[in-house]
Amino acid sequence: MKKVILAIFIGILTFMGAKQVFAEELETADKWHIYTNEKTLHIDLNNQPDPYDLRRAIGALYAQDKLNTIEKVKLQGSFSRDNENDTTVGVFYRLLWSDTLEEVEFANSNFVPSRFFAEAKNLQKYADDGSVTDFHIRSFQQAPLQSIDSRNLKRMAVGAINNVQIAHLKLESLEEFYYSGDLSFAGNTAIQSIDFPALKTGTRLIDNIPNLEAVNLPKLENVGTFMGGDEYKIKRVTLPAIKNIGTLGSVSMYSARLMVEIPHDATIDYISSNKMAFSETQKTHYTYKVGEFIKITAFDQALFGRFYNGYPVMGEDRRFRVKWKKDGEWISPEGNQIFQYTRGKASDSGTYQAFITQFDEVVSEFEAPIIQLDVEEEPSGGLSFSNINPYFLFKPYQITGNKALVKRKDATTGITVSDTRSKKEAWELRARIEEPLKDERTGKVLDDALVYKDETGKLSNLTSESLLVYQSGALGEEETEIKWPEDQGILVNIPANASASSYQTKIYWDLASTPD
Repeated sequence: MKKVILAIFIGILTFMGAKQVFAEELETADKWHIYTNEKTLHIDLNNQPDPYDLRRAIGALYAQDKLNTIEKVKLQGSFSRDNENDTTVGVFYRLLWSDTLEEVEFANSNFVPSRFFAEAKNLQKYADDGSVTDFHIRSFQQAPLQSIDSRNLKRMAVGAINNVQIAHLKLESLEEFYYSGDLSFAGNTAIQSIDFPALKTGTRLIDNIPNLEAVNLPKLENVGTFMGGDEYKIKRVTLPAIKNIGTLGSVSMYSARLMVEIPHDATIDYISSNKMAFSETQKTHYTYKVGEFIKITAFDQALFGRFYNGYPVMGEDRRFRVKWKKDGEWISPEGNQIFQYTRGKASDSGTYQAFITQFDEVVSEFEAPIIQLDVEEEPSGGLSFSNINPYFLFKPYQITGNKALVKRKDATTGITVSDTRSKKEAWELRARIEEPLKDERTGKVLDDALVYKDETGKLSNLTSESLLVYQSGALGEEETEIKWPEDQGILVNIPANASASSYQTKIYWDLASTPD
């Protein structure tokens, strides 16, 4: 009796341990092989079928109740692009996937066709092996995706993943959002941040995402419409590489308040009334003399939305404005530039700071740098030439065929500097020429012949660049005559191949206070 029972028990164990897996063949055609394995739908493509034809084949299987319990789709192979490109929508045949579908995998493919999973209303996970580069129009439009693993995705139609349920949406390789007639993520409440580090161009980029708190688009260069809609948590966005924005905000003027920081040379074609774009100034210290026209600037570029007289309040002006404080107190001038066409007074000196306001309230998302303005009294007196000899002559020289350094004819230069400033400062004299020594009759020139020889014996050619030839000595002297030793200063360096003639040119003298 014991042996019989043992035999029966072993038989039961054997039966229970043997798990049988059944694959059901659904359709084998020239361009695909479709079958199921448990609750996974396998689609193996051959010879690049038209996506429209495949949609119809899968739709027919659903109509026969053969796919109602599918939980996963595994597609292998690529599609033809002949009848489906960037602008075509699979509008004439929609795939109504069952609510059991939760996961999709693509391998050795090229793109996800338009509307292919648009109505997979419980699809949560998508992955591919890096072969997929495009998500076509509305490909996952209503799918509540919680995971997207597509490491080589380059292009995506606007609206392709509108209902994605990922709080921090990051697509590392995406380079282009192309227009499809849809809005991007409109009304999506799940997204809190968008991070597309490789994105360069797009349109209808970010529309009405109420919980959006952060945006990272470091390479975005061109965008059609940027951040339309009337609701965002984020109030300031930086676009460091942007070149052009078609429309900032919505065409309907009642849109969410937003400040966009852009490079100083970027352009924007249109801005809604509740938005502004700016590039911060790099200049924070201005110095003028009393009586000079002065101005200070809050931004290198400031673009403000237009006035809108209408919804939600008739006559309400929603524009941003720039107002200023001087030494911590509000002042009446306002705008990106103040004091323009105003002659400065010493009392204008002080610290200034620009503030962005709206409805006469300071916008907290912006803080401008503090700017220092110094308007200085001009010191009495001045620095000038009191005498300049109109001719700078050199001793005659007999051509010998050898190089020679010719000295000045007169012991003095005939140049005198007058310094009548109340506050004496060091000064310097520089010389330059526009043309070399030249025989005006024959046109012959002596290139690099006019030189300056310093106290060390170093020779420097006089050129069109100002050359330092004298520095002031002890401060306090009101009159200084420029003198050099006989064999120093400006001389003529005769080349060995010079022709006998009379040569001349003009020397320009530059007198200035020595820079700090």
